[in-house]
Amino acid sequence: MKTVQVFVRIPVLFNSNQFHGEVDLKRVMDLSIVVMKELLAAQTIERDLIIEQDSALSEFQQPKLRSLALPSVEGLNESLKTFVQKIEHATQAIFAFTQQFYGHTDKMWNGFESEIQKVYGVSDEFSKFAISITPFMVFIRNLRNCVEHSKDAQRVIIRDFTITADGTLTNPTVQVVHATTPQPQMEVRSFLPQVAGQVLEVFEVLMIYLASKHIAPFGKFEKAVGFLPPDQLATHSKVRASYFIRFNDRWNMVG
Repeated sequence: MKTVQVFVRIPVLFNSNQFHGEVDLKRVMDLSIVVMKELLAAQTIERDLIIEQDSALSEFQQPKLRSLALPSVEGLNESLKTFVQKIEHATQAIFAFTQQFYGHTDKMWNGFESEIQKVYGVSDEFSKFAISITPFMVFIRNLRNCVEHSKDAQRVIIRDFTITADGTLTNPTVQVVHATTPQPQMEVRSFLPQVAGQVLEVFEVLMIYLASKHIAPFGKFEKAVGFLPPDQLATHSKVRASYFIRFNDRWNMVG
């Protein structure tokens, strides 16, 4: 599982020494804490559900005298719904995070995509990134609606352990029924980390782009923001991003 390591990166990327722009850095920090808390809560649910599923499987006994007692994950439905709500709360905070830099309000993530293209042009890498994340972030919003406003054409179908017609035991699954952002039936233990991991990845890369678009000048040196190469990571450090300056024909980490 890729755990949340967001909070410790914010002071590195958005500090007054390296960052240039009219942005409320305290609000940026506060929103990053919200993202962290919601993702950590979601990942805790993910971990507990997988432990519960593994425990149920280990205790499962083969049928005796033609009776069958299927394994079951206690609280599966409610836990999955809470997971979705936590994930969507995190994406709301990420959207509010972007608003601190650009002030867009129109149509959530579609509005963010349009704003970035307007500011930097459609060929800019940040614009391409904004375009690439919009479908997933819209999926998360629609997923929340499927959970909280369920109806025939907009719902989440959650299945516990089941037995197929040929006697095969299948793991718990989740399926999203939605006109524009459906999700075919997928095992819960794959779906949860995929969703949480992608939200975290979006936020990580988003922070890199936002910091890179607001770099304070450093004399005549070229300056950039990016992820540290694996061989430059400090032991036990969770800080994977930094500012770099171009000096002697190579990029050097700042700080």
